[in-house]
Amino acid sequence: MKISLKALALSALMASAASGAMAMEYNLAGVYSLTGSAAFIGVSVKDGMVLAVEEINAKGLAGAGNTINLSVADDAGDRQQALSLVGRYAADPKILAMLGPTTGSSAPTAASASNDRKLTMIAVANSPSIMTAGPYSFVTTQLAKDTIPVIAGHMVDVSKVKSCGLLGIADNENYVALQTMVEANLKAKGQSLAFKEDFKLADSDFSSLSTKVVARGGIDCLFISAPGPQAANVIIQLRNAGLDPKVKIYGHNSLSSPQFIQVGGKAVEGVTIMGEFLPGGSTPEGKEFV
Repeated sequence: MKISLKALALSALMASAASGAMAMEYNLAGVYSLTGSAAFIGVSVKDGMVLAVEEINAKGLAGAGNTINLSVADDAGDRQQALSLVGRYAADPKILAMLGPTTGSSAPTAASASNDRKLTMIAVANSPSIMTAGPYSFVTTQLAKDTIPVIAGHMVDVSKVKSCGLLGIADNENYVALQTMVEANLKAKGQSLAFKEDFKLADSDFSSLSTKVVARGGIDCLFISAPGPQAANVIIQLRNAGLDPKVKIYGHNSLSSPQFIQVGGKAVEGVTIMGEFLPGGSTPEGKEFV
């Protein structure tokens, strides 16, 4: 996202130079899930965006005297709220682009609206429909088609699992698509799911589900598809219900968050997830960020 912001800063600098304009303030809108079920993503992304803007302004990366101004808004992971914000920022001629939303719950709908209104949108979500919505919407997060084959390959080729169950969200199209891709990739590796069990994004009581999974038995792995804090809660209740400690647990990059560890504690030790950032960084920018 820092790279995206720097690209916008460079575009602003070129425009300023071409017009011979004096120092300018370039306005961006940041739409994040600061509350609601996706706040564990949105708050961190917002903090990163603010940090990047501060660095751009401190180093003069938008051109001598020019600054980037980021206006922050909360869509609470709600589609209608996201649509309302797209309409507001599209109607403001000062806004160059919208950064966000941060969840697959609201981003695809926002992408469609942003293209209708010709408002550039750079989402932090991994739904492919964001990019197919039109030429004005983009993503910074790796798509499931890139990440799921990696984790499925690890499960089968490295961990040598033989029989997996899948637990995932049924009322969110983005998570449903991810789960379908998990099943397809395991099938391509010669595996088939032992079972699938669904729950809702707002659920917190998984005692019945956990009892059902443990009583079923006959598996050596579970794939859990949910936001980090919720997935941690599922795992805690599975452990409490007596899940065999030999059962290996996996998840995609929605589990890659501090809240997954904070909520799950010892219960999530040993869970294998797909992450997009390596602590320590592999580039000068990454090391500086750490």
